[in-house]
Amino acid sequence: MNNNDKFYPSFNTSKNQIDHSLEDGIRFPHLDALRAIAIIIVLLFHLEVPGFQFGYLGVDLFFMLSGFLMTYTMLIDRQKYGVFRIIPFFIRRFQRLIPSLTITIFVTGIIAIIMMSPEHLKDHAKEGFYSQIFLSNFLFYEQAGYFAPENIVRPLLHTWSLSVEEQYYLLFGGLLILGNRLNFTVICLVLSVLGLILLFISYWSVLNSNDMFGLFKNPENVETALFYLMPFRLVQFLAGGLIALAKFYGYFAIKTKVLDFLGLLFLIMGCILLYNASLAQTLSSALAIASFGFLTFGNSYLSFLAGHMTIRFVAKISYQIYLVHWPIIVFWQYWTFEKLSFFEMCIIFILSILLGWILFLLSQRITSAKFFPRRTIGIILPAFFACLIIQTISYSSNGAEWRIPEARKLQTPKELRSIESRYCNGTNIIKGREIGNRSSDPLVTCERRRLGKKTIYVVGDSHARHLLPGLSETFPNITVSVMYFTSCLAQSGIHDWVYEYEGRRALAKACVQRNQKALEFFRNEPATTIILHQYSGYQNDSSEKWYRAADILVTELENIGHNIIWIGSVLRPNVLLTDCVAVPNIFSDSQLIKRCQGDKKIAQSIYEKNLTLARRFPNNYININNFFCPNNHISSCSPYKLGSPLFRDKHHLTPQASIKLIEVYKSKIEAMLFR
Repeated sequence: MNNNDKFYPSFNTSKNQIDHSLEDGIRFPHLDALRAIAIIIVLLFHLEVPGFQFGYLGVDLFFMLSGFLMTYTMLIDRQKYGVFRIIPFFIRRFQRLIPSLTITIFVTGIIAIIMMSPEHLKDHAKEGFYSQIFLSNFLFYEQAGYFAPENIVRPLLHTWSLSVEEQYYLLFGGLLILGNRLNFTVICLVLSVLGLILLFISYWSVLNSNDMFGLFKNPENVETALFYLMPFRLVQFLAGGLIALAKFYGYFAIKTKVLDFLGLLFLIMGCILLYNASLAQTLSSALAIASFGFLTFGNSYLSFLAGHMTIRFVAKISYQIYLVHWPIIVFWQYWTFEKLSFFEMCIIFILSILLGWILFLLSQRITSAKFFPRRTIGIILPAFFACLIIQTISYSSNGAEWRIPEARKLQTPKELRSIESRYCNGTNIIKGREIGNRSSDPLVTCERRRLGKKTIYVVGDSHARHLLPGLSETFPNITVSVMYFTSCLAQSGIHDWVYEYEGRRALAKACVQRNQKALEFFRNEPATTIILHQYSGYQNDSSEKWYRAADILVTELENIGHNIIWIGSVLRPNVLLTDCVAVPNIFSDSQLIKRCQGDKKIAQSIYEKNLTLARRFPNNYININNFFCPNNHISSCSPYKLGSPLFRDKHHLTPQASIKLIEVYKSKIEAMLFR
C-alpha cells in the first residue's frame, strides 16, 4: 500500500468505474453536506427568501468543490496509472454535464416557444446557443449585471456558472498535460499566485474606482466582470485544488475538534459578512474562500450531517436541481407576472427537487455503462442538434411572431428604444458605442438640436432621456440637451448623499464626478432652463438626507440664475408591459387583463412621493400623478392609455407616451419655462 493511501477514502477499483465514474467512487461525506448546503442556499436566494441575500455564493462553493474533486480524483488516477489521463477526465465531465444540460436547454426551448413573447423568445434562442457552447457567461456579461431586474425573463441565466466551469476544465486539462512533465503541485501554486495577483488588481480597481491596469473595457462595470468571467473565478477552483493536494499528500493532516469548530465559526462569520449584499458582490471570491476553506478541507460536524439520508439525496442530485430550479422560477413568474408568494416559494422548492431527481434518473439512464458511449452519443447528439434547430427557428423568425394574435402585436422594447434614440440624431453614439454609462463620456449624452437660441437641459438618469421625444415634439424650436447617466441621480454627491447602484462603487464614483462637472458647467453657463427627471425607488431616495441633498441642489442652481423645473417620477408598472401583452393564445384575454396591470404597491409609493415633493418644492415640481390616474386618485391609476401600454419596459415611457405626457403638461411647463 502506498503511504498516501491513508489520506484518501476507499473506492471501488473496477476498471469500468475508474474509467467512467471515478468521482462517484470517492466519498467525502462532509463534501456531500457542503454540496447540499450550497444548492439549498442558491435555491432560497433565487426564491428571494428573506435572510438569504448572500445565497448566490453557493455557486462559489460549487467552484471550490469542483476544484477539489477534479484535482483529487486525478491525483488518484495518476497514482494508479502513472500519468494524468486527459481523455478519461473529459469523458467523465461529458457524462456529468452534457446530458442533463442538453435536456434542460431542449425543454426550456419548447416551453419558451409556448409561452414567451417574440422579443423574449429571440433572446432565449441566443442564450440557449451560447449555453450549449459554454460561453453564456460572456453573453450575460455583455447584457447586464447578474442582479439586473430584466434577468427574471432569462430561463438560462444560471448557465453562466456552467460556462465558467467548462472554461476551467479546458484550462485544467492543460495543467494535467504539463503535470505529466513538470511538478503538478508547483504548477498549481504558481497559477494560484497569478490568480491572486489578478484578483488583487481587480479588487483594487473596484475599491479605488480606477482601472489603472486596463483590464476592463468599462471600468464602471468591474463588478460584473468579477462575477461572470472565469479568470476572476480562478482562485476559487485553485483553492479547492490546493486543499485536495494538501489532503492527498497529508499536509496539515492534524484532525482536532478545534479545527472543526473553527470551520463552522468561519462559516458563521462569513454569513454575517455576506449579509451585506454590496460587500459580498465585491469580495465574493475572498469571502467564499475564507468562509468555506476550512470546511472543504474536512469537518466532522458536516460528516455527521451528511449521514442523513435527505442530505445525501440532495447532494447527489444537486447539479440537476441547479439546472431546473431557475427555469421553473422564470416560467412560473412569466405565467403570473407577479412576485412569488410564500406558498408559491414552497411549491417551487419541492418541484425543483422533484424535477431535479427525474432529470438525474434520465441522465443516469443515458450515461449508464450499458449504453456508454455509442448509445449515449446516439441520444445526446440528435438532442444537441434539435436544440440548435429550435434556436435557429426561434431567432430567424424574429421570435416566431406567427404565434401572436394580430390584436396583441406591439412594438418591442428594442424597437421603441430605437425610436427614442432617433431623437438624439446620432449624438448618443461615439465610435459605434452608445454613451451614457462611462465616466469618460461627455456631459451631454443625447441632444436634439434646433436653430432657435433657447436650450433646455434635461438632467437625471435614463428616465431623463425618455422625456426627449415629448420635449422635442412639443417644443420644436428649442434645443433639448439631455445629460443622462445610467443609474445616476442628480442629487448623488450633493451634501453627503451618495447612491451605489447594486453596490457598484466605480459607477457611484463616476456619477458623483459627473454631477460635480455638471454643477461646474452650469456655474459658467448663462441663465437657462434645467429639467430634473429621474427614476423613483433607489435605495434611500426617500430619506431626509436625500431631500436635503435635493433642496441644496435646487437652491444652488436657482441662486446661479437658472430656471429649475422638476418633472415628477412616472408611476412605473414594474412589469414588462409590451412583452406581457404580446404573448401566444395560451394566455387568455381575461388573464392578460389581470396579469398586465403592474405593481399597485410600487405605483402607490411613487404616487405618494410625488405628492410629498410637490409640497416641498411648490415652485419647481410638476406632479404628473393625474396622467396615470385620471381621477387623481390611486384607485384609478393604470399603466395604459386608450388600451396602449405607456411603458416600453418596466419603467421607461414609450416615445408615444412621452409625447402625450409633455402635451398634457405643456401649459405648466411653458409657464415655468419662460418665467
